[in-house]
Amino acid sequence: MTAYSTSSQVYVTAGLSATEVSGVNVEQMITYADAEIDSLFKRSFANGTVQTEYVSVYLPKRADDIAPNRIVLSKYPVQSITSFILVDSTGTTTTTLSTITVANIVDSKLQTTDYFLNPETGIIELNSRTLQFAPSRAKIGYTYGYSGTPAYIQELSTLLAGIRIWVEFAGGSYDRLNSYKLPEQEFVKGDFTVRVTDMVERMKRRAQDIESLIGEKYKSQFYATSGGYF
Repeated sequence: MTAYSTSSQVYVTAGLSATEVSGVNVEQMITYADAEIDSLFKRSFANGTVQTEYVSVYLPKRADDIAPNRIVLSKYPVQSITSFILVDSTGTTTTTLSTITVANIVDSKLQTTDYFLNPETGIIELNSRTLQFAPSRAKIGYTYGYSGTPAYIQELSTLLAGIRIWVEFAGGSYDRLNSYKLPEQEFVKGDFTVRVTDMVERMKRRAQDIESLIGEKYKSQFYATSGGYF
């Protein structure tokens, strides 16, 4: 998987250089930061990630509830639907639905004989069928991701990696001089601990702002489409 940020971006953001923290260490910190991002948002921001998803249909809460015809995929944007089947409680296929290729989505051909797909939000609207409450469920194979890493993910990766290299740099500079004197001269380099704390806090605040924005986007999609039973 291609890293979400680069060493040069991290050096610029963190205000450190390769003489202070090696490029190998920075690349490792980027790997850790990217893994944290994927874990935090429970999805990958890479290109063409393969996903298989089972969608269960829960029993109605009221007697007048209608069977739903909407499925909300957990990962997005969708790049293709490679398989779409309805299965019973034993996993046996009952119905095979249409697929959608990458080329279809690029050409905005999002309507099949069975459903309409909104690739940006991962919402599937079935055309003329509903998913019965029991025991049917859907098994959908698809790919999702971005042709290029979103700018906000690049920045977040850079910030999280930058925080890590500052912590590493601080640990390796425990005996660093804050000031020294020569005959008739005094050099003050500033309190190193204060500098470390200030840089880490500034990067942490910006990272939290980005995480909050991404989280709000995710929650907005969930609540806007929560009328079904998925």
